[in-house]
Amino acid sequence: MEATVMEMERAVFTAAASYVQRGWCLGVMARDAIACETEPTADVACSWCLWGACVRALGDAGFGQAHKNYWLVHERLLLAVRLNAAGSIADFNDRSSTKQRVMDLLLRLAQGGAR
Repeated sequence: MEATVMEMERAVFTAAASYVQRGWCLGVMARDAIACETEPTADVACSWCLWGACVRALGDAGFGQAHKNYWLVHERLLLAVRLNAAGSIADFNDRSSTKQRVMDLLLRLAQGGAR
């Protein structure tokens, strides 16, 4: 049975929050243990930006095969960051003062909220 959009978003945003909790980075989608840029889905990734954590979570949850899922998650996330007065996902991530602010946004999205 295929997951609904809400179930997919809940799973992705919850998992993304756990990735950010493990490690958060600025300026790139993901970094390895020596702070070099890497792909967010790479095994060596140990910190993620807001969008990088979502990309990792999409792949890990098995939702990454469908391009529409990336678009759905991206648009939901973009709406939420714009409601928080940021112009882009990268702006919100890189201008957030703490990883807790990024995690809080992801957890609110996982619960179905936008702000």
